[in-house]
Amino acid sequence: MDLDQPLAQGSALENDRLSRHSFAESAVHALKAVSPRGGFVLSVEGAWGSGKTSALAMVEDLLLQQKETDEIKRPIIVHFNPWLVGDRDALLRNFLARIAQALKLHDPADGAKKVAREIRAYAKAFDVVKLIPGAEPWASIVKSVFESVGHATDSIAEYKMPNLEEHKQRVKDALYEYPRPIIVFIDDIDRLFPPEVFEMVRIIKAVGELPNVGYVLAWDPTYVSESLKSLKVAHPEMYLDKVVQARIPLSTLSRLSRQTLFKNALEKLHPDARTSYFKGDEDRLFNLYFSGLRELLEQPRDVIRLFNTVHIIEPALRGEVVLADIVGLAALMTKAAPVFELVSRKPHYFAGPASKDQVSKDKALEMISGGAQARETALEGCSSPIDAKRVVHFLFPLVAKCDNSPVKESTSEVGGCIANPSRLFVALQRGFSASDISFESVRKLLLEPAKRNEVLHSLTEENCMEFMEFLGDTVKAFSEKGIADVESLCLALGTLPDKKPFIN
Repeated sequence: MDLDQPLAQGSALENDRLSRHSFAESAVHALKAVSPRGGFVLSVEGAWGSGKTSALAMVEDLLLQQKETDEIKRPIIVHFNPWLVGDRDALLRNFLARIAQALKLHDPADGAKKVAREIRAYAKAFDVVKLIPGAEPWASIVKSVFESVGHATDSIAEYKMPNLEEHKQRVKDALYEYPRPIIVFIDDIDRLFPPEVFEMVRIIKAVGELPNVGYVLAWDPTYVSESLKSLKVAHPEMYLDKVVQARIPLSTLSRLSRQTLFKNALEKLHPDARTSYFKGDEDRLFNLYFSGLRELLEQPRDVIRLFNTVHIIEPALRGEVVLADIVGLAALMTKAAPVFELVSRKPHYFAGPASKDQVSKDKALEMISGGAQARETALEGCSSPIDAKRVVHFLFPLVAKCDNSPVKESTSEVGGCIANPSRLFVALQRGFSASDISFESVRKLLLEPAKRNEVLHSLTEENCMEFMEFLGDTVKAFSEKGIADVESLCLALGTLPDKKPFIN
């Protein structure tokens, strides 16, 4: 199982598998705008799971790759995660305190101590500020903790309101004289609730102009904009543009990067999972990848979630369902949940009736056609409906036929494919019950004479006839390859009509 850990600072550049070194270099180049004349705010933007935290680690590694002779110019790195604060009213105080703490820890020089002292004083000033109308822009950023420390409400008027602008100017003066840039990394803004997102954006706007301080933000721009919009912020995109000087979208995954991630994840599966149990199963996985699956895997986290699901469901289906279809089903679970939910409730909309003897093939097509509207509705609920549909068409060729798709039928009933209704039921059950047929038992009967009687005694009246059908289809696929005792096998099968459960 992949724990979905981002790249770590210190080794991020050497472990980059997504070719994002040039992206990190671009970000570092932009941060050169940080100077005594003013601060600079840069946002690294991408969807959840796109690798923003890893990109930030790469940027930090590049920033710290300074020669020892340039030690005085190396930036002080500050990490602030607002998601861990847990108190919207304490965000600014925690933010400023974190900068002061980092300065004191990484640079014991007098200049750093002075900056840290002024920043702490600035932060403390907010502790006696009440949310007072007309006290913009600083007083309303954070609500006071004044009442929470036990003072009576009616005594607040006795306290003079701190001059926050004066405190801020002292911080500016100290930073102006400080020779090293301070780079503040702020991650997980898109994990906050909308009011906290708004508060964090306002804080960045309030302190973003401090000299010698640069800010690197990581967020999902869609979520942040929607959060601001939900709080009645007019023109949220323009609002963000006023806060951030450079907004850099994280580069999308290249096709080669997706293929590399997919291949690496595949190689981490148990060796038995990658064993060939069915004819042509390796080609089937290759064909699935290029039939919509590659496009569904938009982010690195998509690959991780897909194969974590495969790790969970594959062992019970090993040798019973072809690996490609296990991967395809896991893709529907993780990237097309409405479709998977419909497959679970109405499997006949995808694979036809449970038994091929119930109705003719035309009737099966009619049954699948009856689910066309339900399938379209489910697909519309997916983030990538076109790619999800391609995967569905590959896994269920009769659905493709009903949709007049050019996808060719690429399955056979012996291949362990979920287009076979019995295999679909096994896959949805995460294993087979007493009434289901196990491909493993069919293979034992053909290839392991010592286990032949054990297999035959396990058959029931409910599954014995279907077992013979599977057996016949499997023999055709094997073409006698690997069957060492064909005559003995035929004699054993010839006695079956005189034995239970066949005689019943």
